[in-house]
Amino acid sequence: GEGDAETAPRLFAALGVTADRLILENRSRNTYENAVFTRELVTPKPGETWLLVTSAFHMPRAKALFDKAGFATVPWPVDYRTSGKEGIGLFR
Repeated sequence: GEGDAETAPRLFAALGVTADRLILENRSRNTYENAVFTRELVTPKPGETWLLVTSAFHMPRAKALFDKAGFATVPWPVDYRTSGKEGIGLFR
């Protein structure tokens, strides 16, 4: 199936966010790699706070790994599920 880096641009476009405002990490195979590869892309700086959005179920693990990778995160847990039929073409 399609990964988050392929789905996210369509979601953000539907919300009015242009592609030039996105930095997408598309190499990771797991949450640990996602945290490490994202750190390489954006280089978090001391004093910066990052909003971490993921499912409530996955949040404790994701927060621990992103914090360990050097991000000061604020958790934003979500549990939204879609059938893909909402009309914004998130899933193919």
